[in-house]
Amino acid sequence: MRYIMIMLVALLACAAPLRAQGQLVIVGGGLADDNDAVFAAFLEALPAPDAPIAIIPAASGLPTQSAAAFAAQLTRRGVAPERIRIIRLAVEDDPDTPEDESLWRGHGEDAGEIARLADVGAIWFTGGDQARILATLVRADKTDSTMLALIRRRLAAGAVIGGTSAGAAIMSDPMLVQGDPLSLMPGAGPDREPIETGQGLGFLRHALVDQHFGERARLIRLIAALRVRETDRRIGLGIDEDTALVVAPDQRTARVVGRGQVTVIDARATAYPSGPVWAARGTKVGLLGNGESLDLTSLQRSAQVAPTPPRVSTPVPCLSATSAAGLPASQSELIAAISDALAAGGETTCLVSAGQAGLALRFSQAADASDPWLRLDVTPVRVRLEPAQR
Repeated sequence: MRYIMIMLVALLACAAPLRAQGQLVIVGGGLADDNDAVFAAFLEALPAPDAPIAIIPAASGLPTQSAAAFAAQLTRRGVAPERIRIIRLAVEDDPDTPEDESLWRGHGEDAGEIARLADVGAIWFTGGDQARILATLVRADKTDSTMLALIRRRLAAGAVIGGTSAGAAIMSDPMLVQGDPLSLMPGAGPDREPIETGQGLGFLRHALVDQHFGERARLIRLIAALRVRETDRRIGLGIDEDTALVVAPDQRTARVVGRGQVTVIDARATAYPSGPVWAARGTKVGLLGNGESLDLTSLQRSAQVAPTPPRVSTPVPCLSATSAAGLPASQSELIAAISDALAAGGETTCLVSAGQAGLALRFSQAADASDPWLRLDVTPVRVRLEPAQR
């Protein structure tokens, strides 16, 4: 009987009217309740204005609460409650609810839950831990569960897929799992979490996504992670919090919506020298703000169609204090300030240090004056600490 149910669900999905592939709405985390622009981008991407919307809370440690919070924001924006379906898929139990949500772990093969996705026009992945999403939607042999196979068919039929934080990380394959950039420094101790990639869901074909990007200063981490990809696919997209990258159905273009920025990393020509010490030379880096668009194949940016948040006009110190993330907290402002400083030519170097080990970040203009991106070389250095002169 269960086999028959799953087959019926598959037939219903295939019988749906064919449309162009759906859009992706990838949010860098920290989505504020009043960020109407990002919520509008998600709802406007629906293939039909009255299409049902599914919420998958698998990543969350509080699955019922996180799903209910997102559902509340949808209803606040005019979505009828009966159109919202919270999919019972999770790993962790929410202690404040009467149900044990950890029992939902196997629902990626549950015919009843799968059937609730058969006609949806949107699927939203909440934040949390991306490994939990993989644990529920991918089988032990790394193949798609029945539910994930249906989600892919819904995307192909025109449904929009969105997600925040962990729900953003899963968009690429491989995906970033974890990593402290300071683990790359010579002599890094065992307390530094190594940068690790793993299997993702691969809804986004062209690039590797990292989230909480500016707030957690993940520039070096993403450049390092790109090394695992084939040379012609070494493109990274670092998305700030409260910011979305909206990817067009053909995945040729994407636009930025929200209060932060998207950092574009082109490592297709980056040299990663072999040896025990990590370095990266020749990476291109640039920023996109609200309303700007990017060609995901050529990496050409569009003319700006809406104001970008203002850049800082005062100098930003290049010598950063030691931090878990390895760069000053306001990374996007740092890069923007460096870009402004280089507008008249020249170069500048910033130092990221942890004790006597460090990484030097040398920013310079691209050799081609028409190239809008900065060149970045990252090399290991030894730091000599001297007492300050009185």
